Amino acid sequence: MTSDVKGHIVGVSQPTWGHIKPLCALVGRLLRIRRIHVTIITSVNIRPQVVDEVERQFGLGEDSLKQLIRIIGIPSSPNLSQFGITEYQEAIVETYKNLAAGRPVKPTPDSEIIYSAIPAPNLVILEFFYFQVMKGIRNISGKNVPVYAWQGGSATAILRSFGPEKFGGTGDLVAKIEGIKADTEEERIKEMNKLVREPTNGDIIQVPGLPEMFDHEFIPQRGRKSPSKEFLELLACAFRLFQESDGVVMATSSLYEGGCLDSWREWFGPRPVFNVGALSPPASAEEMTKVKKTPIGTEIVKFLDNMLNHHGRYSVIYISFGSLAWPTENEQVLAVLTELLDQGIPFILSRASQFAIIPEDMLKKMEASETAYHAKWIPQDVVLQHSAIGWYLTHCGHNSVMEALTAGVPLIGWPLLADHPVNAVLVAWIHGVGYELFEGRSGHGLKPICRLGGKKPEGTTDALKEEIRVVMESARSHDGEVKRSKAQWFAKQFAAASEPGGIHYEEVRKILAVIS
Repeated sequence: MTSDVKGHIVGVSQPTWGHIKPLCALVGRLLRIRRIHVTIITSVNIRPQVVDEVERQFGLGEDSLKQLIRIIGIPSSPNLSQFGITEYQEAIVETYKNLAAGRPVKPTPDSEIIYSAIPAPNLVILEFFYFQVMKGIRNISGKNVPVYAWQGGSATAILRSFGPEKFGGTGDLVAKIEGIKADTEEERIKEMNKLVREPTNGDIIQVPGLPEMFDHEFIPQRGRKSPSKEFLELLACAFRLFQESDGVVMATSSLYEGGCLDSWREWFGPRPVFNVGALSPPASAEEMTKVKKTPIGTEIVKFLDNMLNHHGRYSVIYISFGSLAWPTENEQVLAVLTELLDQGIPFILSRASQFAIIPEDMLKKMEASETAYHAKWIPQDVVLQHSAIGWYLTHCGHNSVMEALTAGVPLIGWPLLADHPVNAVLVAWIHGVGYELFEGRSGHGLKPICRLGGKKPEGTTDALKEEIRVVMESARSHDGEVKRSKAQWFAKQFAAASEPGGIHYEEVRKILAVIS
C-alpha cells in the first residue's frame, strides 16, 4: 500500500564514497520518521555499492521502507571516479525531467527492470557544487520544488573553502576567475588553481570555530597532479549554489562543529540550515554476524581477539586513509609502519586507496609479525566496535571522524587534503579527542604552523618516526585516557541525539516538514 506515502525526495551527491555514504544514511533516517518516496541519483559505476549501503540502513521487518527507495545509476565517463563532469550533470537533469513528469524510470539504462511512475518530486537534496544541475532543476520546476544543498563533509572546512570572505572563506570564486588576466590557457588554469585549491599568500585566516591559521595550513600535502580546468570550474560554483539554494543539509553535529554553525545561519538568513548529525549508524548485531562469517571478517576478528588476549583492551591501532586518499610521500607511511613494528604495537592497516603502494619487503614484515594485519578492504564499522581497538590513525575525512566518535574511539590525525586539516584541528585542538601529526606533511604543509608559534615541520622520516613515538607514549598515558573518555562522551551524546526528541532526530524531522 502506498496511500500513506506522502512526498518524494530526490537525493543527488557526487558519486564518490565519502559523499554518497552519508546521503544513504540520511535516507534511512528520513524513512524511519515518515514514509516517503526517495530517489537517489548516482553513477552507474557506484550504484551496486549504493544499493548495499542503503540495504544496511534497515533491519529485519523493514522491507516496506526499502521498497520506497529507488536508486538510479546514470552513465558516466571513467574520470568521474573522482570528479564530476558536464555530461554527468546534464544526465542528472535529464533524469530529473523524467521524475518531474511522473514517468516510469529504469535503475540503469540497460536494465530490464522499470520503476513504476510515482508523484513528482517536491524536494531535492543536491551536491553543493552541482550548480548547473540546480539551474536545470529550476528550469524544469521553477521555485516550486525547493533545492537544498547537500554537504556531507565538515561544515567548518566548507565555510573556509567556499564561504563568504567575512567568515574566512574565499567568496565568489566564479567572479574571481572571470577577472583572471592570463596570456595562455595554461597560465589561466594555474591562476584558477591558486584561487580554488591553493589560496596561499601567507595570510592569517580566522574561521569561526577554529584557532587562527595561516592559509597554507589548509593544504598540508602537495597534490599528486594539477586539477583540470573542468574540475576547478565545478568547485568554483559552490559559493553560488549555496547563495541561490533554498537551504542546506549538513552531515555534521552542533556538538562537534557548533563553533561555525552560527555563521552558516547568518549567511543563510531565513533559509534553513539543517545539521542532521553523525549519520553512519554503528554496525548492527545482524551485520556484525554477517561480516564475521566472511573470510576477511573471520581473519580480522581472530586477529583482534588474539590482540585483546595478549595485549589487552585498546591495544590496537586501526590505520586507514579512506577509500581515495593516501599520503603523497609513501616513505612516510613506511616509516610509521616500521616504528610500530619495532615497538611491537599492534595495528590493522587498510590499503583501500589506489595510491596505497606497499613494497613487497614491508608486506612480508607485516605478515611475519604477530602484531600486524593488512588488507585492501577492512570492515571499518565492525573494527571500530571491537574492544581491542584503542586508536584510529586517520586522514581525518569527515565520515571517518564521525564514525570513530560514534564508536567512542579517539583519533590520531594525519591530514592530507580537503576537509582533513580542519577535522584534525577540531579533533586535537578544540575537542581533545585525539592528536594531530605534523611531520607527515609535504609541499605547503612544511611552512610555518600558526598554532605551533610559527614552527615549521621538518618533514623527514626520522622526524615522523620520533613524532609517532612521542604520540604513542602520550596515547598510552593518562593523557590518552582523558582523550578516550571524551571520545566516549561523544559516542553517548551522538546516540542520544539520534533518538526521538534528540537534536539530530529533530533536524531530520524538520526536513520532512518541508514536504508535509
